[in-house]
Amino acid sequence: WDGGTVANTPLSPAIDAGAEEIVVVLMTPWDDDPDPEDDPTGKLTPGNLLHAAGAAFEWALLASFQADLKMFRRINELVNLRLENARLQAANRVLEARLAGREIHLPDLDGDGIPDILQGAARHLPEPVIIAPKRPLPVEQIIQYKHDRHEYVYNLGYEDARRAWQAAGRVAEGWATP
Repeated sequence: WDGGTVANTPLSPAIDAGAEEIVVVLMTPWDDDPDPEDDPTGKLTPGNLLHAAGAAFEWALLASFQADLKMFRRINELVNLRLENARLQAANRVLEARLAGREIHLPDLDGDGIPDILQGAARHLPEPVIIAPKRPLPVEQIIQYKHDRHEYVYNLGYEDARRAWQAAGRVAEGWATP
């Protein structure tokens, strides 16, 4: 979208633009089940003021993303309820018509079991694929470009993307099919 310049987690603009799948790329670790081996001390203590400022900034961005993702999930739940309600309304209308001795035809062009007239614009989106580093990147590596570190950081990102892609049940280059 915009690299975090205006909207660091633009889930809403992506949905409004008609996205059918969403891939989020974070520069901060995102793990619902962290590996204790990644931080054996149990503390990610910043070593200096620059690291502390970087950590505070990353936490703020993560908090924003967490809020957006939570809203995304709630909206999907609401969409699922709306779609189920539309299915039930359609079944009810068909039964009422039959009881009255009439036939009713409710077109369902996409074949999802919901008549098009009742479906509206509601659509369920799959969970976003979240690509994030396994370990925090030092702030200096982000704000100061050094050619010798470029290949290293690039390869880390590539492996993180493959890992996230596979965890989402997708086929990733060089990985066994899930």
